[in-house]
Amino acid sequence: MSTTSVHIHAYERTCPIYQNKCVNDGITQVLIDMGGHYFTYGSYYDIQWIIYHDIYFGYTHVHANKTYLTFNYYHSEDDKLSDQFQLKK
Repeated sequence: MSTTSVHIHAYERTCPIYQNKCVNDGITQVLIDMGGHYFTYGSYYDIQWIIYHDIYFGYTHVHANKTYLTFNYYHSEDDKLSDQFQLKK
């Protein structure tokens, strides 16, 4: 397995994915790179497996226990919960 990543100032989450398709038991990928720089509002491609994309300053809160990983993403400006998901072991 190989992972290649690029640098983009955004928050992004995929559906559980396997071979470019959303599946129940795939891997959920999260890009967390939305702080420390102003963003450029370029074009963004409509990719089927991306279920949340955001270009605002924000922060994340992650809670883990033996069974679940709960992930919350908030906008810094107003502390609004903007995305949330949970993974089960």
